[in-house]
Amino acid sequence: MDARPRARRLPITAVCVTVLLPLGACHSEPAAAGGFDEVVIALPHWPGGQANAAVAAHVLREEFGVPVVLRELDQGRAWDLMDTGEVHAVLEDWGALPERAELYTGRRGSVVDVGELGPVGGLGWYVPASWARSRPGAPTPEWLADLTDELTVPPGAVPAGDTDDEGTGGEGTDDEGTEDEDIGDGDPEATEAGGALVYGHPDDATELDERLIEDLDLDLTPVALGGEEQVVAALRTAAEKGEGLLAGWWEPHWLHAEVRLVEIDLPPYAEGCEDADPAGAGDGTGQPCGYPEIALRKYLNAEFAENGGAAAAFLTRFSWTAREQNEVARLIAAEGMTPEGAAARWVEAHPGRVTGWLREDGEGDAAPEEASAGGSGTAGRAAGAPSR
Repeated sequence: MDARPRARRLPITAVCVTVLLPLGACHSEPAAAGGFDEVVIALPHWPGGQANAAVAAHVLREEFGVPVVLRELDQGRAWDLMDTGEVHAVLEDWGALPERAELYTGRRGSVVDVGELGPVGGLGWYVPASWARSRPGAPTPEWLADLTDELTVPPGAVPAGDTDDEGTGGEGTDDEGTEDEDIGDGDPEATEAGGALVYGHPDDATELDERLIEDLDLDLTPVALGGEEQVVAALRTAAEKGEGLLAGWWEPHWLHAEVRLVEIDLPPYAEGCEDADPAGAGDGTGQPCGYPEIALRKYLNAEFAENGGAAAAFLTRFSWTAREQNEVARLIAAEGMTPEGAAARWVEAHPGRVTGWLREDGEGDAAPEEASAGGSGTAGRAAGAPSR
């Protein structure tokens, strides 16, 4: 899934908030950044994306002596400013804006794809393990269908997936500018029928969600709580109480290290299935269409990539694992640290990883092994791709 993670998830933020967070060191080495006086990195609103930007910025400042600005932007605005050269790097892209990617990396050539970040993003439906364990059977759609009346609707929930991007009401309102009705009171009966599929922002619910609900014949209503923090709180509460809560959630996310969640075993994704006839045969073979895996990618302004010296080379080499990203994201989201403070703490504890990033041959401490970097390509907007 503001989340994620967002899928249209992870939804595009309607209003761009621009905040400049200077990280520049007093002693700069302009040669390290070519002809650029400073490096500007887009800072997204989700903790995982903030972790990437802050750690990269810390290394640029401390190891290269390059002044860095973290500029807080939604994803669409970040792409537009990379095109003009006002932003030099986007370090986590979920493939949610294929039209911009095609325009800027293809037709205009103003942005270049510099490879994968490392983590593989995946969207899915999750329930607290404490609740799932007390219900016999494997967590399949059929299993879920028998339990939808146990799925709670947290307080503050509003209908999701039916907002109008052109409306005047803005986030949390309908297209007439009136507030969305609060339908959540902790009671499964708060929805018109069945249970709720909970997201953060109203735009997080996707057409693929609606198709899955229809194709799998599930009695579910997508609802939104307002943002990622609200879903984290709802999942924590449900897990502690052993209650049923179905959330559209994603990996990588630091919460998985603190709250045990069980993923519903949705049908596999098939290439092109999101463009198929939605009436019960999502992938063309009579099977519903699930979510794709999304290899998270990095992009640089083309001029910076060519003339940004060692700074651009470092950002091109920079990669890490979902586990590492989650360690920093947790410091930001769960412990309340600033992105800069979290990055400094993590870098101090992992000098070998920094050494590897600095060396052209990439030698240094190996990344920690992990069973999976993400849940269940990014050419074009993958179905359910976050519009973070």
